[in-house]
Amino acid sequence: MSGSFATNRRFYDDKHFPRGFSRSGIFTIKESELLEAYGHAFKELDEQLREPGDETEQHFVAVCRGEQTAVTLEEKAWLKFKQRTGRRRFHALVGSPRVAAAEADDDAGSSDEDDLTVD
Repeated sequence: MSGSFATNRRFYDDKHFPRGFSRSGIFTIKESELLEAYGHAFKELDEQLREPGDETEQHFVAVCRGEQTAVTLEEKAWLKFKQRTGRRRFHALVGSPRVAAAEADDDAGSSDEDDLTVD
């Protein structure tokens, strides 16, 4: 990783980790050090704001796109960061009003025809 992920800025996410990565209890010490040192490069590569410079960065981009599995500690740390800061999934139990209304109309229509008797 001599030239890979080169950046000169420290990476912080005060919105999700106001006390820092190492104090969050989510990341190991090594993962938090990697995120702080190379997080800007990870983010730029992930968002395609920067072109990969070598094979390590190309594999990192493939992992971010879901084309490869995470192998290195850098890739695993970034995926863990994305998982913890990404959109939360929301599950709700609701019915579709169109389907329920269509079923009600079908039931009402068939019962009217079946109930008619001619004497």
